[in-house]
Amino acid sequence: MTFTSVPNFYAITSTRPLDEIASEDVLKSSGIGFAYVPMEIAKRDAQGRSAAEINSFRDAIVRLKRKERLYSQEEYGGAFIGRSLFRAAVDVPANVMVGAFDTRVFLFRNRELLHQYTARLEFEREGIEDTLHAFAFGYPLLYGILTVVLALGAGLLASTVFRKNAH
Repeated sequence: MTFTSVPNFYAITSTRPLDEIASEDVLKSSGIGFAYVPMEIAKRDAQGRSAAEINSFRDAIVRLKRKERLYSQEEYGGAFIGRSLFRAAVDVPANVMVGAFDTRVFLFRNRELLHQYTARLEFEREGIEDTLHAFAFGYPLLYGILTVVLALGAGLLASTVFRKNAH
């Protein structure tokens, strides 16, 4: 089954559990929570499938993404540090794809959505990671040859060191 528009990374940080912050209808309409992660099934795969079967596949995607730490939820992870200022930290694992991410901030009062703000963040490679990535994709043959040479050299060095230690 193929789903489209599945977020690569989906993190929720809140001041309290979501069911205490907003009603289920508000969470659903805003796409907040793992049950409401915005993803659509490809039209060709939707035909002949029951809602329970589709939900089972959706749940499996979320479960696998959570296992890979690409989907996370932190209740009590956000805190107000002023009347209208808050702080929330989100752990971004190393396996998140590089690219643009939309960050949405919701303000609730008495279980009702008061305001929503969206900002775009750009995850980029830096330093040696960027250099190695550019080299690997710019000169793939040379990168492959150098990788094999490096592996052979490391193997020979390890063999020499362990041979001397064995005697």
